[in-house]
Amino acid sequence: AEASKGSFEVVNDDSVTEETQKAGTNLPESAMGKKMAHADKKVRDKAVVVLSKWISQQTSLDEDDHLKIWKALFYCFWMSDKAPIQEELADKLAGLLHSFPNEEQ
Repeated sequence: AEASKGSFEVVNDDSVTEETQKAGTNLPESAMGKKMAHADKKVRDKAVVVLSKWISQQTSLDEDDHLKIWKALFYCFWMSDKAPIQEELADKLAGLLHSFPNEEQ
């Protein structure tokens, strides 16, 4: 059976449910929007891991999903204010390329 396509959203809600993470479907916007732009590096790092897992569970991503992911990653990088932190994040973000579905994305 083919996995259902989830929707990726970015909002200002503070909840990421365990069910959503396990299901791989609609990922709460807050996980990407608010948590990716959080001032605490640990929160941002965890959000990158959640994003990577969510991406790897998707069978395809539409243009809106790509734009929302880009925006979340942009703000995550924006909040990384020192060169060593930016370098570490850049390595993690580069690794996300391998998480995307194998379609022409």
